[in-house]
Amino acid sequence: MHYQVSQVKILFAKELQRRCSEKYHKFPSNEKLARDLCLTSKYHLKVSRETIRKWLKGDTFPDLDCLLHLIGWLELDMRNIFLSNKDNPDIPENLHTESNFLDSKDIPVELNVEQINLIIKVLKSQETSQIVEMQKKSNSNL
Repeated sequence: MHYQVSQVKILFAKELQRRCSEKYHKFPSNEKLARDLCLTSKYHLKVSRETIRKWLKGDTFPDLDCLLHLIGWLELDMRNIFLSNKDNPDIPENLHTESNFLDSKDIPVELNVEQINLIIKVLKSQETSQIVEMQKKSNSNL
């Protein structure tokens, strides 16, 4: 099974934006979102407004602790991120692929911690392999 990291980051950002807009009835500032994340986690999770900005832009993906808290607190629907989305307007055309996502019948109603952990592991390994490939290309061009 192959996931494109860039697709997942973009879809996660869209889901996070959607749920923040619904929860706050208007979009909160990155600083307020970072502060509320810290408060709702009882000060266990501290992220900067810059980290929030990167999540919302689809530049980065939260670590497991933050992801699990965001899912519970904002009721993020991770199925929206991993369902078949060939016609999803939130994905730029150059990122559409035939088989990067699971069909909806393969996704359980709720993802458990182990499943989420596996998804994050796959994403991080994909991202690492992409960085290594870029470094190899860069070294070969020298």
